[in-house]
Amino acid sequence: FVRHNDDAPREPINIAALELAEHDQKQRAGTARGDHGGGGRRRLGRLTEQQDEEEDDGGGDGVVEKEEEEDDDRRGDDRDGEDFQYNSGMRGFKGSEYEGGHRVPFAVRYPRMGIVGGGGRAVDELTSYVDVMPTLLELCGCGGGGRGLWPPPSGRTFHGNSLVPLLLRGGNGHGGDTIPRPLAYASAADAEGDVEPEPEPNWKERIVVTDTQRIPYPLKWKQCSVMMNSWRLINRIELYDVSIDPGQTDDVSSSHPDIVSKLRMGYESWWDICEMQMDFETPLSLGGGGGGDGGGGSSPTAVGKVTVLNTQDIRNETAGDYVWNQGQVRAGAQCLGWWEINVETSGRYEFELRRWPREAGHGIASGIEGSDAEYRADDVCPDSSNWYRDGKALPIDTACLMISGKRQLSKTVGSDDTRATFEVDLDEGRLQIRAFFSGCAGYMNTAYYVYVKLIECKPPSADMAE
Repeated sequence: FVRHNDDAPREPINIAALELAEHDQKQRAGTARGDHGGGGRRRLGRLTEQQDEEEDDGGGDGVVEKEEEEDDDRRGDDRDGEDFQYNSGMRGFKGSEYEGGHRVPFAVRYPRMGIVGGGGRAVDELTSYVDVMPTLLELCGCGGGGRGLWPPPSGRTFHGNSLVPLLLRGGNGHGGDTIPRPLAYASAADAEGDVEPEPEPNWKERIVVTDTQRIPYPLKWKQCSVMMNSWRLINRIELYDVSIDPGQTDDVSSSHPDIVSKLRMGYESWWDICEMQMDFETPLSLGGGGGGDGGGGSSPTAVGKVTVLNTQDIRNETAGDYVWNQGQVRAGAQCLGWWEINVETSGRYEFELRRWPREAGHGIASGIEGSDAEYRADDVCPDSSNWYRDGKALPIDTACLMISGKRQLSKTVGSDDTRATFEVDLDEGRLQIRAFFSGCAGYMNTAYYVYVKLIECKPPSADMAE
């Protein structure tokens, strides 16, 4: 089984010169950003060819998927050569509530069930990333009541639907009868006897919602698309039928008030589900024995384990105030905020504050002249070269660590120091951490990288010494 996420449909900022030569060029940067679909098809083709070779050798006949989640895509606008970004005639690009901002490719190949290449078969029904988990569970024979079939066991719920009925429809994708769903599990240990699968969902009536928030506190109806079959309700007001209007230029809301009303009701139901979690700050885990994403519980095995905090995960009250890419790090972009933390093991922790990542090895306040990394300059768009070279020196002379319930710690940063390290005793539980650098004239900036390590386990204490 292979799940392959390919960013080519999103925005392949860098494209090999040989592939670039295949296309007519208006300008280099424009074409490099424009070949989204082609890059994705080439990579999927190479992956399929490799699997065919493995099958000829007696190996792998599982699933090969290429997936991009709905609101993580950048199709772009055709803006007459002005930063051209191909989007197949759709409206909008990354972050947009219109079709070009969230409609993405999803390819599945499973030879054992007759889902193979050779041109494939298009599925027109509305599907979503929430359908992936139910689909995999059904294909693996994981279901309720020991049947090995979907739906899930009692007490387990999913917001998506299994796509197995759509994948099996038409047999091998080139006509023919639909494969009965139970036959897919003939070899599953818990699929006994003739079992009728759950009724297929009413795909034409299902409602899927996507939105873009990117603000500290979600707003109802902000940049949202409510989808049902080919209908798209945009921002509660505009209605489009993308089957006849893929560019979403003809608002037909006044002609279909019943559809508008139905989609608004669907959004309200979806919002009710989301709203239950909006006041819950999802914390990052420190000292967990089961991984850095929480849930591991107190564990001595966490000693020595390093968790890296970065500024993409900080919380603050300002929309967009975070640093998330190496271009921003090189430019010394400013952001301030805190990390929500769940300490899973009481003990002494080491906090290592850095402006540059460990592997870079540069001083906290130091700048960079030229390139400090090997990269293929010929394959990088000129307007993206700042991601790979140069770096701004920053007026830093002090490192500070603030942890809720404890006094602020600080130390002087020397001109050649690559890190500032603090040791703190922490109890199990929730807290907030701020780690930042300061300097002359009131300069402040969050440490882009904070490496946290549990040094020693200690029993919980109501008043642990610093």
